[in-house]
Amino acid sequence: MKDILIQPQSQFSVRFGDFEKVSSKLKVFANPFSCDIEEVPSNLQMNMIDLQSNDVLKSTFYELKDLVKFYGSLPSDFDELKKVCSAVHYNFW
Repeated sequence: MKDILIQPQSQFSVRFGDFEKVSSKLKVFANPFSCDIEEVPSNLQMNMIDLQSNDVLKSTFYELKDLVKFYGSLPSDFDELKKVCSAVHYNFW
């Protein structure tokens, strides 16, 4: 009986650990304007600085209210951010 309980617990720990590894990417995907730049993966930090300082893109984000459309509307300067957000979307939706 003990083994039956330990196996799901260890599987849960592994799965929960996977979420912790991608939590910063999930935060970026959900709202790139409210995440802390220092918590963002280093390969995205410059994109995030540029994005968060752009009032037009910020306005577009809040007007569209659709993450997929927003990321699709970003210019090619944000390709790295778009790639990461596309992967998050693919994995969770």
